Amino acid sequence: MLWIVSVSLSEAYLKSALKNRPSSARMLKVPSSSTARPFVAVGGYGYLILSNQDGDAVPFNYIDISGTGTPVGAGDDWCSGSDAGTLYYLGFPFPFYDQTKDSISICSNGTVILENTSTYVGLSNAPLPDTVQAGFVAVMWDDLNPAATGADDIYFQSFTSCPDGYSGACAVVQWNNVPRFGGSVFMNFEVIFYDNGNIKLQYNSAVDYNDATVGMQDSTAATGANPDWYVQYVYGGVPDNHVPDSGTAILIRFIPVQTNDVVVFDVNPDELIPVSPVNVTAQVFNADTLPIAGFTFHVDIYDTVTNTVVFSADTSVDLSPRDINTVTFSAFTPSDRKFYKAVVYVTDSRDPDPTYDTSQTRFRTHVRVGDVLNTFSLRVDPLLGQNFWFVTYNPTYRRFFISDYYGGVYSFDPGDPAGTFRMETWAFAPVYDPYLNHPFGIATDNDSLFFLGHLEYDGWYVYGEALASYREVSPGVFAWTGDTLDLFFIAAAITYGMDYQTGTRDALWLVVSDGTSHAATLINPTTGTVRKNVPLTGLLDIPTGISYLPYTGELLLTDGKKVYRVDTTGNIVDAYYTPGNLPLYDLDVYEACSGGSTDPVVAYAVTPGDTLNTVHIVATGYYCDQVISVAERPKVEKEKVSLYVSGRTVRLRGADGVAYVYDLAGRRVGTFRASETFTFNRSGVFFVKAEDRVFKVVVR
Repeated sequence: MLWIVSVSLSEAYLKSALKNRPSSARMLKVPSSSTARPFVAVGGYGYLILSNQDGDAVPFNYIDISGTGTPVGAGDDWCSGSDAGTLYYLGFPFPFYDQTKDSISICSNGTVILENTSTYVGLSNAPLPDTVQAGFVAVMWDDLNPAATGADDIYFQSFTSCPDGYSGACAVVQWNNVPRFGGSVFMNFEVIFYDNGNIKLQYNSAVDYNDATVGMQDSTAATGANPDWYVQYVYGGVPDNHVPDSGTAILIRFIPVQTNDVVVFDVNPDELIPVSPVNVTAQVFNADTLPIAGFTFHVDIYDTVTNTVVFSADTSVDLSPRDINTVTFSAFTPSDRKFYKAVVYVTDSRDPDPTYDTSQTRFRTHVRVGDVLNTFSLRVDPLLGQNFWFVTYNPTYRRFFISDYYGGVYSFDPGDPAGTFRMETWAFAPVYDPYLNHPFGIATDNDSLFFLGHLEYDGWYVYGEALASYREVSPGVFAWTGDTLDLFFIAAAITYGMDYQTGTRDALWLVVSDGTSHAATLINPTTGTVRKNVPLTGLLDIPTGISYLPYTGELLLTDGKKVYRVDTTGNIVDAYYTPGNLPLYDLDVYEACSGGSTDPVVAYAVTPGDTLNTVHIVATGYYCDQVISVAERPKVEKEKVSLYVSGRTVRLRGADGVAYVYDLAGRRVGTFRASETFTFNRSGVFFVKAEDRVFKVVVR
């Protein structure tokens, strides 16, 4: 098992701090806490999103108007309609939902407003439909800054004959060399409005994507009058294959009225499902202005490993005119640890247009890293836990220890979290200042030693960070050992999560970031010597949590968007979003697999600031029977580590931390401190693992 802690601060708050920070301070970055909504392919009123990222025939024909168009003179956090009182005329009547528009307001933060053009659409992007009562296109809605040093501008140009090959008129809005606020990637992207009502989004450079929103909404979606009058392509990186990049072309296409024409989209279920009967459903859009009776659809379900059809069904339904309808097929019972694809398509001969008559989904009964499998509440009275930051598991105490933002350390037994949850008595090191300092990362050597990071952070700026060591000096009382290490020596970066590497003496993993470059760094926590520095690339955001997975020798990371498994050279082995883009902050392994168990190896995620202290049980992507294995090896005696046997009792010399006992089948049957003895209760062949040594023991 794995425990994960998350925390969040608003982007606007962080931006304010970044604008005014002194040069000696470092910015503290935390993930966004917004909840991502699923991809909406067809919105109310009949708009369909297509893209070349999905394999759709959407050509990428970028129209560069930076040398011919009109520069709008955009400032930071600015809209031409609300800030400058300026509207840009398209040059043709443009159908937009149930209205016709002729002018637009252009906004610096990647949006174009077509309805209520004097409205301001700000920096705090959100999933659609947003509450702002304006009809707008989110080309890349995020906190952008066309007024930054080195940036160019936003341009507008209207054409009577569109230069991308479309036969009619069009108008283009182009963001040229515009970075995210505080970013260094200068992006080029555009939106094209066609006189037939279609809208095309194109990205002509690498995109510095954070959690931007791409899509479109009508003002009545915000008011609730027409809640489905919006389409969303991506928000918060969900779905992950919709994060735009250089060469991405997205078409928001209006579906015209056509007799008996039906479009299939949004097939479900998707992602993780239980091993129990499931009904495949699909959303379908009747493009006709009249109802259609008894319209027929078909589904095929494939095992994607063998590429064979394992289930098929037909159904007929009555469809409401010009509306989204739901089609439900008979139940299918999946098998455990399988990957499936369901394809739904029109088989009714009355449909005149085969375009968009087929759609599909993928679902599985195999867990992936980041899957949320269950939740429970950790609330106790009086309420102890608020704003948790980092977590570590100590197998000697059989408890998790959590540092919080306000200077508390808590612990609980994972077998009964709510019943055993308590605040520990923690005598902090002299580096701790309750007004400026926060317990940050926490780790343990799996025996009696604890490491606690102390971040000098006044709510706006980070000034310093130290690592202090603690031990239990009396039952329930933990005190500073006198050892303190300055953490700012590591690449002038902030250290976030930390975890001791099981089986290796004096080896502490840190995840560090200077806001741009990230690394997993292995140090000696006493001397500060860097043993290994592993650059981390390919992550979506700043990594904050780290845990060493002793089963496989991998590192588990989280960056507030995904959970990653990374090998110790920095290669991403697997990564996946949590449902709803749950922002996870820190994580630690809980080795709780029983012998022969086929259960998933899971993680426990904590949402900070939640008055119910909701705990999310999160999968690591492994099953117990996949990771519990100890190969038979000859007895090893190296350096000071050695094993002594007396009858059925064994003891170790030269080892630190915790030793693990496995039987011949590779099942763990015991755990003991390396400084203590262990007595077997039966005969047989066993293996004792201590640090990076494995000893074979024959008990008679």
